[in-house]
Amino acid sequence: MEQQTDELIATGELMELMENYSAAIQCYRAAVEQAPELSSYGLTIAGLLLRQGETSAALAEARAAGLAAPDDPDDQYHLARVLLEVGLRAEAIEAYRRTLEIEPDHVDAARFLGELLLHSGAFEQAIDVLRRGLQHAPDAPTAAKFHWLLGCAFAHLGLRDDAWDAWEAFWAIEDAPLYLQLAARQAVEKHPLFAGGRPTPPAARKQP
Repeated sequence: MEQQTDELIATGELMELMENYSAAIQCYRAAVEQAPELSSYGLTIAGLLLRQGETSAALAEARAAGLAAPDDPDDQYHLARVLLEVGLRAEAIEAYRRTLEIEPDHVDAARFLGELLLHSGAFEQAIDVLRRGLQHAPDAPTAAKFHWLLGCAFAHLGLRDDAWDAWEAFWAIEDAPLYLQLAARQAVEKHPLFAGGRPTPPAARKQP
């Protein structure tokens, strides 16, 4: 039975590579029927259904997989991705929150949750999530994304010094392409928050 399940998964992956999504879905479903512990493949099926434009079916599949594994951070993360893709932003936010409750150092969940909160106008919540996520960033390019989003959140709150510091940290990361750094710096310097010039360097600021 195990060998047959493995063969179904392997065939499904091959069909997926060949963009024969209907056949891949059939293989994955058959594998899950044989081995219910592979319920996370429901999220793979959901992704394939989305590619076929079957939004309702994809959403039902993703929710069922999420309910089957409520304590699996990766399943909750992928559920959030599906929810976001079908436009259910509030539910996606909650799924990202569940992911971080289970696995606080899930960097991708922190970044996407922070970005969602930022675009939802929950700037202080976004800052909290992004700061915690930044602590777990595995490399400089990932950290750069957190710094950029933090700068945006601070700017929305009118926190001039904090916004500039975050964007300075973004610009300081050498792995970021130079043309992006230059474009970002020009955009920031034109921001109304900096109409009076750049903030005072951190070392020269008066401490309270």
